[in-house]
Amino acid sequence: MTTVRGAVWLGVVALAGVVVYAVLVVLPYFVNGLHRFPLADVAIGYHDPKDLWPATVPYVGGWLHLFGVLSMAFAPATLLCVAFASGFASVWASTRRAWTVAGAHAVVVLGCLAAAAWFFTPFAEALVGWQLD
Repeated sequence: MTTVRGAVWLGVVALAGVVVYAVLVVLPYFVNGLHRFPLADVAIGYHDPKDLWPATVPYVGGWLHLFGVLSMAFAPATLLCVAFASGFASVWASTRRAWTVAGAHAVVVLGCLAAAAWFFTPFAEALVGWQLD
């Protein structure tokens, strides 16, 4: 992973985890109209996610809900793993004076850390409460 291509692939892995989380957790929040209710009501489980879209899709709804719940754990973990791997690659590339490669990996690290910080916002924490209740 000590090329710009390696940084791109690490970025794609991180982006894939974020997209799965966004599609299976954040999007259902808005599609089901939960943004009209106070965030505290959503967080304590007034609206059961098993009774809302996408869990109500025949045959695959249960799987989509399960993957959404799993993405709440795996998306931040993936972001942190990619940040560590890309950080080490950036340091390795900078010791060999490959500044373009080091910069590409540094951008991936910053993107991963910014995305991981989002999981500590009140909105993200409310989504966890909503999905796990």
